[in-house]
Amino acid sequence: MPPRTPRAATGAARTGLIADGVFKALLGLAYLLGTLPLGGFLGVAPWLLLVTGALMIAVGIAEIFAAGRRSGRLMVAALIAFDSSWVLATVAAVLLWQGGWSGAGELWLGAQAVLAAALIALVVSGVGRTEPERVDRPRPRLR
Repeated sequence: MPPRTPRAATGAARTGLIADGVFKALLGLAYLLGTLPLGGFLGVAPWLLLVTGALMIAVGIAEIFAAGRRSGRLMVAALIAFDSSWVLATVAAVLLWQGGWSGAGELWLGAQAVLAAALIALVVSGVGRTEPERVDRPRPRLR
């Protein structure tokens, strides 16, 4: 039995991957455009917002690119892990902020930067790359 070739995301999964990528890219752009006001509100250095914004734009573009070129199951599982970790980091940062810890903004943005870099590495590495559809054509008979 030949090895199974991963199938690219299609339909709703592909649309979801693209939408998630667009959201992350737009969020990254908002971080870049709002570096000073956001940095002041979150109590973080501007460079952290710039780095996180650039990584979020890059991961958004990577997701859009990978939507039709990577295994649908792999990408959906990776995004579930990414988004779940993001939610946990957000909850932790909010609870720590409410408790008076001044490093909550760094934790929140740092977690996003690390998660984005990990997802970019997954996409760039080629893991889950799908092969183009092969069309088996009958070979002409030689006489």
